[in-house]
Amino acid sequence: MFFNKNTLLITVILLIAFIFISCNNDAVNKNYLDAKQYYISNDYKSALKSIDEAINENKKQDAFYLLKANILYESSASADEVIAQCDKAIEINKENIEAKILKADCLAEKKDDSYKTIMDEITSKSYKDADTLVKIGHVYNTANNYTQALKYYTDALKIEEDANIKFYMVQCYIDLQDYDKAIKLSDEILKDQPNDIDTIDKKIFALNEQGKYQDAIDLANKSLEIDNTNQLAYYELYYSYFCLGDYNTSLENINKYVDLNPDNPDVYLYRAKVKKMLNDDAGVDQDMQTYIDKGGDKEKGDDFLND
Repeated sequence: MFFNKNTLLITVILLIAFIFISCNNDAVNKNYLDAKQYYISNDYKSALKSIDEAINENKKQDAFYLLKANILYESSASADEVIAQCDKAIEINKENIEAKILKADCLAEKKDDSYKTIMDEITSKSYKDADTLVKIGHVYNTANNYTQALKYYTDALKIEEDANIKFYMVQCYIDLQDYDKAIKLSDEILKDQPNDIDTIDKKIFALNEQGKYQDAIDLANKSLEIDNTNQLAYYELYYSYFCLGDYNTSLENINKYVDLNPDNPDVYLYRAKVKKMLNDDAGVDQDMQTYIDKGGDKEKGDDFLND
């Protein structure tokens, strides 16, 4: 799926699509508009109800099916459910680029190589709007083709100077393990948005991956001054101090991370490893049992603990 910041980009086209819809039934227009507003408000249950009512009144509007596809996508419906609505939109309007891109993204998520055929068709044309280029980049990102994703993000950035696009690029550089570029681009974002926690978190991660643990610690502490509930900062602090061999301070931070993520089995695995370094055998056993009770894989846990 797309990154968490993609919702704004997805909804841009939906905000203007209503202008281009010509329906004879006013109720259909209202239902579509209601669905769109619910969607923007993240009330996906109400959005789905309204868009279904709109479709029942008029089954010949590709924009209706596209909106339904996006609602299903954002509400974590299955890829097949989203694809089915995209197909209906494309059947009505074979030039519906938004539906084709969303379908390709879902296919890429399923590891279905047929997404490539769609992308070959889409990328055979040139685009001058940043939104489309970003969405194309997202598909390649979903397919783990980070180099190709970067190409389209870079083209989009030439058209529109946007921090969100830079953020997507930061993640791609991290996935490519090009931490220098990730940090450089993070700094560009933070120059204008110094309190952007998401970007700060990415930079902390990159610093830790470079072995610059003290720099990562300093930045993580700064982020906690901005938001003392930033759970990723506590995780990175746990990791930094662990790598530095300061297991007591590492434990302090993983404890805070556990408090913020009590239902995540992996947090108990991380803490068990710190306790192992502190020779707290009873604590290790307790955390390992909690890890398993909450759904963790014992074999994976043992491998991590003994690595």
